[in-house]
Amino acid sequence: MLNNQTKLILEDLETNKLDDAWMNSQKLAKNSIINDDRFKNEFIIVHDGVLHMQNANTQIIHFFSKGDVINQQVSNLNLIEKLYLVCDTEVELTFINREYFFNFAVNKPSYLEWLLEMTLMNNLNLYNELIKYEFSTENKIVHTLQHLCIKLNTECQNNYLVVPPFINKYKLAKYSNISRTQLDKTLVSLNRKEMIKIENKTFHVIAPL
Repeated sequence: MLNNQTKLILEDLETNKLDDAWMNSQKLAKNSIINDDRFKNEFIIVHDGVLHMQNANTQIIHFFSKGDVINQQVSNLNLIEKLYLVCDTEVELTFINREYFFNFAVNKPSYLEWLLEMTLMNNLNLYNELIKYEFSTENKIVHTLQHLCIKLNTECQNNYLVVPPFINKYKLAKYSNISRTQLDKTLVSLNRKEMIKIENKTFHVIAPL
């Protein structure tokens, strides 16, 4: 959820804007795409829903959810390929022009401190995403699903975290950066080890200790 400081900053920016282009809120449908030109020039604050960043090869890099701030630092993850934001669910977002924010924040150091805090949080989340590439394929898939479930605060049933329904085999393969063939073989092994279950087309991953 949005913390109180974020809400106060948004209210202040909304009250003082002189042009609607400086700050606006939008609801976007599932599967809507936001190109990198936009989130390089604007901060994006997630009010509701889930969306992910992917590259031109459709590899999923990171998921964003309620309360997250998507900023230019995140867009610089890949300087060669274009990046896109894709909505996994219906989302509600606020777009804030970077120049407007920094001009406004010159006399409000607490706003810059807020941005630094949000940037550090992004760094931590991205580290937790990237560390999975050090793991074996099985551990990578388990870590990937556990991290997403914990981030989204999904339900836990009998020591298994319920993976959000928008995660199917296609997205899991793209998120884990492995082929579908490799994913299918690995899921069989993980199911045998009772690390992952699939019930009614929904993944369940063992909860971390």
